[in-house]
Amino acid sequence: MPGESTVNKAGEKTVHVRTAGAEKQRCTVMLGITADGNKLRPFVIFKRKTLPKEKLPPGILVRVQEKGWMTEELYLDWLKSGALLRQQSMLVVDIFRSHLTENVKMKMRQEKSDMVVIPGGMTGKLQPLDVSINRPFKSHLRRFYRDWRCGSTEMTPTGRLKKPSLSQMCEWIVAAWNTIPEEMVSKSFKVTSISNAMDRTEDDAVWLTSPDSETSSESDIDSNESSDEQ
Repeated sequence: MPGESTVNKAGEKTVHVRTAGAEKQRCTVMLGITADGNKLRPFVIFKRKTLPKEKLPPGILVRVQEKGWMTEELYLDWLKSGALLRQQSMLVVDIFRSHLTENVKMKMRQEKSDMVVIPGGMTGKLQPLDVSINRPFKSHLRRFYRDWRCGSTEMTPTGRLKKPSLSQMCEWIVAAWNTIPEEMVSKSFKVTSISNAMDRTEDDAVWLTSPDSETSSESDIDSNESSDEQ
């Protein structure tokens, strides 16, 4: 996760950035939140064939897939791991294909839970995670990586900075997730008009500033926004 901005003299054609040489490696992080402010354990999919043997931190679920992508099988795994509450609930998802297969719909019916699908192009307005949570989460994650990179001295035999281990990545993901306050989570459902009171007393909440803007100044200084893998 190299930084996207540097401090150099204007006009310099080459700017050297310290990196571990693994910029193209990616993982998928599935985040889940509930309207009362609770955060589900991050569901992380690494691009590999076997689960890592190293000890991983608590508070996270780790899976593997050859391309590091979310699939129907992994999505069903996520649902079974506690994403669906033990009571009738409503799950808000986007139109990503693995969310909408017949097996997923069947699982939702078995759990007596309803699925609400956000239309394409509208996640930036109607998806609480996209509107309020993803930006500060990724900002904190990038900050943890930057601090590690600045302080790391461990090198590979070829002279490159050694890339972080998978357990280290998991620790950063858990730590970044823990920085998101419950108040921000619950407010994100109000801003997107999902959990507003039925008596219309909270209708004005949709005009409130998005929760992530409360930390935007710090986030902009700490790091740059990165695009979603999926």
